[in-house]
Amino acid sequence: HTVRGHAEISQGVLGRRASGAAGPGSHTAHLISTTNAWTIDENTLRGLSVFSFYGDTDKVPVLRTMGQYDNTFRKVDGVWLLSHRIISRI
Repeated sequence: HTVRGHAEISQGVLGRRASGAAGPGSHTAHLISTTNAWTIDENTLRGLSVFSFYGDTDKVPVLRTMGQYDNTFRKVDGVWLLSHRIISRI
């Protein structure tokens, strides 16, 4: 499943919130850890981060999914912006 661009990403986030799968009151937690980053060139960085997503955080938390973000950042007008992300689930 591929999601591209700000509009599609936003639509997915809003859909998950509307369904109660994520967001305020959903009793979920999205944790990001173990981030490694390195410079590709003066305007490009790459970073790998491990994530885990838990449900039922109001009771005994249950791991629902985990994986890795492979991010590319680009500097545009002096500001670092996320330009590309690949999500790999474990």
